[in-house]
Amino acid sequence: MSYVGTKLNLGLVVVAVLTTATIGGSTLYYQSSVGDVTAQNQELRTENAQLRTELATARENSTELQTRLENLDQSLSTRQDDLQTLITQLNETEGELNTTRAELREAQDDLEESQDRVEELDDEVSELERTVVTEREERRTLETENEELRDRATEVETRNAELETQVATLEEQITQLEQENEDLRDRIDELESQVEGGS
Repeated sequence: MSYVGTKLNLGLVVVAVLTTATIGGSTLYYQSSVGDVTAQNQELRTENAQLRTELATARENSTELQTRLENLDQSLSTRQDDLQTLITQLNETEGELNTTRAELREAQDDLEESQDRVEELDDEVSELERTVVTEREERRTLETENEELRDRATEVETRNAELETQVATLEEQITQLEQENEDLRDRIDELESQVEGGS
């Protein structure tokens, strides 16, 4: 705006200087020739008219430049508002980004803890699997021993049955022998009684 005003003032000064110089020259020339002054005066009027036309054009250009400057100021204000809006949105986005980064770090920490827990559980599972294998082997061993004990129990039961049969047989034999012994004693008593009676 100041540049346009300075340009207009400079133009006016130039016009004034030219006009003054022309009028001064015309006065001197008028002293030498009235006819020439009249002709020069007409030329000056024509030039003055041209200068006025140029001045009017310059003023129109100044008005146009002023309008453009106002439009540019309005556009600049709009751009500044848009820039401020973008800055606000950028700040909000950065805040959301920081929040997201914090959540991501927390999720990563949780993931690491979960992975550590998974590794611990894997170790526990491996230990349990080894324990299961060991217990299965022990169970098979115990089953084998149990089977052997059952076989031995069967053998013992069979042997006991045989012994019980033998005992029963022996008890019968003992009973028979006791009976025979009792019979023999009775016979002896009888014979002794006969012997005593005969004497």
